[in-house]
Amino acid sequence: MKNVIYRNYRTSDFNNYAELRIEAEKIDRSGRYFSTRGLAEELDRPNYFPEKNVFVAEAEKKIIGYISVTVELGIKRALLECLVHPWYRRKGTANKLSALALQRAKDSGMGVAQISISETNDAARSLSIRLGFRYIHRFLELKLDLYNTSLRDVKYGLFISRGLHQGEEEMLKKIQNRSFEGTWGFNPNTNEEIVYQLNLGSGSSEDVVITFLEDRPVGYCWARINAEENAARGRKKGQIYMLGVDPDHRKKGIGKHVLVTGLSYLKDKGIDVVELTTDSENEAARRLYYSMGFKEQSVTKWYEKGLG
Repeated sequence: MKNVIYRNYRTSDFNNYAELRIEAEKIDRSGRYFSTRGLAEELDRPNYFPEKNVFVAEAEKKIIGYISVTVELGIKRALLECLVHPWYRRKGTANKLSALALQRAKDSGMGVAQISISETNDAARSLSIRLGFRYIHRFLELKLDLYNTSLRDVKYGLFISRGLHQGEEEMLKKIQNRSFEGTWGFNPNTNEEIVYQLNLGSGSSEDVVITFLEDRPVGYCWARINAEENAARGRKKGQIYMLGVDPDHRKKGIGKHVLVTGLSYLKDKGIDVVELTTDSENEAARRLYYSMGFKEQSVTKWYEKGLG
């Protein structure tokens, strides 16, 4: 495609960048929700530098495509996310953006680059394969009709559950990192990242339920409600963002306990539908979610390219 400039993102690009993301979604109808506030928060996340890690394609002073590189130092992985405006696809723009992103990932010392693609996105899958990526993993997006789900009374027994308090971000970081240590694709969190995630949009510490055995946190459920999206779309949707149990205390019913507690929290907030994402190879998690009535609604596949 002629007269296209490929360059690093600039702070002055934000309005054009947001317009690209929002306009493309209106055409693609992937089901994702974008707002200028949410996109600004995304670019402002900890240890992320848009001027270095985002590349854009510009034509006639309009951003027609972008690719981002999220560097995860803990596991030497770079996550790529690419979008080209539907009117400008199949003209080589994604190839050129990808080349810039892969070089950036390599220069950052990453061992691999990975990208997640909806199972139904044949064009993106074909492009990733042409670029040398190979399929490696699969995640499931599940959905629960919470309105018509009867939640059993939570039996506390030896466990005590309560909402996370302000100032307890360190505790949440430790139980989350411990719960997911060694699982596929998990990059250990920092306190700064936990604080950032807690304060996204209308979120707060009360969205996280922590379960204790005596004084030790042994499990948690982190719920989310995007009030802006729900208002814009006339929905009452919530999300189970993260759920984990301390490895030393598994197979004791804690997972179901914290899930029911989290779902009860969402139901009390007026939420009718709950979504979550789980690893297709995590059999225990799948059994738990299916037992509560969650149904599979879509599949996301992950592809990887070595950078050595």
